[in-house]
Amino acid sequence: MTQWLEGGPAFNLWSLTIAITGLLLTVFGLYLAFNSRREKRPLYLTNSFEVLSKERKVDGLEVTLSGLSIPSLTITRVALWNAGRETINRTDILAVDPLRIVSSTAAKILGAKLSHVQRHVNDVQIEVRDECVLVTADFLDFKDGCIVDIYHVESTAFKVVGTLKGSPYPADSRAESRYKADLAANWFFKQVPESLIKLHPVLATLLIFPLYVPFRLATIPFAIVEMLMRPLSQSTSGPPDGFKLK
Repeated sequence: MTQWLEGGPAFNLWSLTIAITGLLLTVFGLYLAFNSRREKRPLYLTNSFEVLSKERKVDGLEVTLSGLSIPSLTITRVALWNAGRETINRTDILAVDPLRIVSSTAAKILGAKLSHVQRHVNDVQIEVRDECVLVTADFLDFKDGCIVDIYHVESTAFKVVGTLKGSPYPADSRAESRYKADLAANWFFKQVPESLIKLHPVLATLLIFPLYVPFRLATIPFAIVEMLMRPLSQSTSGPPDGFKLK
């Protein structure tokens, strides 16, 4: 009986219960700390749509935009929002490095429009320049933002740049829907020679699959960690409701 009370199974069970409870409280505390952090965190996502292609242009068909004849037309939709719980005010944007959407190849922008504003009280405004689109707002609270449609001829990528006072994040912090394990898989396929990809799908699969399986197995630890952390990361990094890039 003495052994049972002093160091037996009952004592070990009680110690295990305390340890598990402490671990759960620690995890819960970390979740609260992560979810309540106050910071200015601008994020953005982009998606492009080819409206008119040079290769598929109909003979005799001429398309003009603002009086200019254009051989092709692409629309890039840029979603920009504040993923932090600290308000971004107009005065937080530096005049020498304003918040703007720029092309990676300095492609000429034909035009742009605001296709969605999360809240009209934010007073979001855009100004089109030759190679960028300036974005201003009176303020952006948590998950406040907008979607800008940009019209351009050349195929190019766009990003949001700018400097915010009091923010550890640059304005070009891009929201990435994929995680390290998926990025590793994407990197793997980029290493596959194009000549191999052009083979018959069945033959290409038979050649690539034996190499891909061990590579993918090596990323399982990353995938497990990301699966556990995904609900936390998406709580602040996911696009706000109503943001549609398609």
